[in-house]
Amino acid sequence: MFRVLFLVICTSLILTSCSTGVSPDSLLNPSFSWSAGNGLCGFVRTVDATGDLWDNKGCEDGSLKLHKLGRLSQEKLDDLTQYFESLSEPNSEALACEAGAANRFVWQESAAVVKVWQVGCSAGFYSTDGLPEPYLSIAKIFLL
Repeated sequence: MFRVLFLVICTSLILTSCSTGVSPDSLLNPSFSWSAGNGLCGFVRTVDATGDLWDNKGCEDGSLKLHKLGRLSQEKLDDLTQYFESLSEPNSEALACEAGAANRFVWQESAAVVKVWQVGCSAGFYSTDGLPEPYLSIAKIFLL
C-alpha cells in the first residue's frame, strides 16, 4: 500500500512540474529575449534580471509558459546587457522567411519600454546560421 501511495504522489508531482510554467509577464525586468519562428511555430529564450534562463518551444496553443533552464553567470549576464546596449536603433519590421525561421531579439527594460530587433532568417529553431554580429554572440549566450 505504501509503495502505491508513494508512486501516486511521485507521478502527480512529476506531471504537475511538467505542465506548469511561468508567464513572461511575471519575470523581473530588464529581460532579454531571442526568439525565432515560422508561422505559428517557434521558440523563445528569455533571460530575466536575475540571470535566470527560460525557454518555450512548440506551436501556438494560446498561452506562452516559460520553463527554467538554468542561470547565467554574472559575467554572461553582464555580456548580454552590454551587447544589447550596443545595438543600433530597434527594427521591429516583420521579416518574411521563405525557409527556416525569422529571428527576433527583444530588450524589455520595463513594462512600458520594449525594444525589438528583427534580424535575418536562420535554418531553424535554435540555429545561429546567418546571424550577423553582434546578434550571433547574443544568441550563443542564450544557448548556454
